[in-house]
Amino acid sequence: MIALSSSSSTSESVGVRGAGGSSSATTSVPDLTPSQNVTSSSSTTSNVDLLRRELNLVKLQLRQREAELEKITHRVGTVKSIPTIDTEAAVALVNDVQQLRCDEADLRYKLEDVTKVCDGVLKNVQSASRISENDRVNLIINRYNEQLQNLARQLFDAQQDNARLKTKRIDHETQISAIIHENAFLKSENEYLQDEVNKLKRQCNEQHKSAKTLQAEIADLKRTYQTQLVATKENLIDNHQSLLDQRLYEIESLRREIADRQKEHERCLVRAQSNCSYYERERDRYEKFAKELSQSLHALTVDNQQLLSQVSTLKQSAADEQLKSALRFDELVCERNSLAHKLGTLHGLNKPSASAANGAIVDDRVSIDNALSASRVEERLETAHATIACLTQQVHDLTAINHHTHSPQSDLLKILKDKCLELVELQHTLKSLETQCQRLTEERCNTTVLLVEMSKDMRTLLDAQRQLRS
Repeated sequence: MIALSSSSSTSESVGVRGAGGSSSATTSVPDLTPSQNVTSSSSTTSNVDLLRRELNLVKLQLRQREAELEKITHRVGTVKSIPTIDTEAAVALVNDVQQLRCDEADLRYKLEDVTKVCDGVLKNVQSASRISENDRVNLIINRYNEQLQNLARQLFDAQQDNARLKTKRIDHETQISAIIHENAFLKSENEYLQDEVNKLKRQCNEQHKSAKTLQAEIADLKRTYQTQLVATKENLIDNHQSLLDQRLYEIESLRREIADRQKEHERCLVRAQSNCSYYERERDRYEKFAKELSQSLHALTVDNQQLLSQVSTLKQSAADEQLKSALRFDELVCERNSLAHKLGTLHGLNKPSASAANGAIVDDRVSIDNALSASRVEERLETAHATIACLTQQVHDLTAINHHTHSPQSDLLKILKDKCLELVELQHTLKSLETQCQRLTEERCNTTVLLVEMSKDMRTLLDAQRQLRS
């Protein structure tokens, strides 16, 4: 069973206000709510008829909205055609028109849905003969309930869209009236600006007349300027000719001076190079001599070391001989004492005279032996001392030779250092002379460039003078 009721239709007024008056069109759209029980196929047919009527009403509403949209579009076009109108209100109005077009598309989509529902209901009614009456009625009732609920929702949405479009229409009317007032204001502004343009045109004509007078004055000034220019050109040519002669004389003097200086520097350079070569030869000679002296000194040092080693060995051998002789002397003294003691014991029983004579003889022999041994020791000591003295003299002579040879070497080294310093100074002098020569060469190049530029300037001046004379 389906509850369907048709309440009292709410009247909706759709109107568009123009520039000179207002017109309104009202259409009553019924509100669809379920309030009636359907129990048979006849009621289903009546419900289908009701749906068709409601579909026709929705189509009528859609056509009314299309007409309203066309009127608003026409008003917007007229507003756009008005000159000097580019405000935010017009832009908002265009946006609202686009929104209305979108709403129109939605309504068309809903209308297609309702049409599809009605077609389905009609197909179900036509195919009802194939099934039993009760099943057919129940199926139709279920489908019709579903489609009716969808239609009720869509109709409610359409009513809400209609109310929203009404508010938009009111907003559009207010915007259009504001645009019209603004257009009137802009017209008054346009008239004021037209008056200002006319005033400016009159001023421009006056300025054009004054410009013509100024052009005539400028032509007179140009003629006077040309005459003065010719006179100044002639004066400048004469001045340039005199300056050119003076510069040529100065350039020639500079050339001669540069040539003299260059020759002098070349002579100085040759002299310095000869001095450098001489000092280099002297340095090589002194280095060779110093090398020979160092070699001889090294040989003498080696000989001195050998002699010192020989002296040390001789001293050691002399000391050993002296020690041996002292030991031998002590041994001889001990032997003499032992012999004397033995002789005393052997002749102790003889007479005192014989013992005294024998003692004297023994003493004489002992003294002779002692003298002989002492003389031999002294001879050995003298020979050792003589050898030591000879070796000491040789060492002294070698040391003196070393000292004598060391002093000339130091003098030679000092002289060599002085010559090296002089050679370094000469090298610095040579470098300074080379830098001066290079600087003079650069100055000469610069003067040559200046001469070339001055000759070019003279040529241009002479050409200008010829052209002026011609």
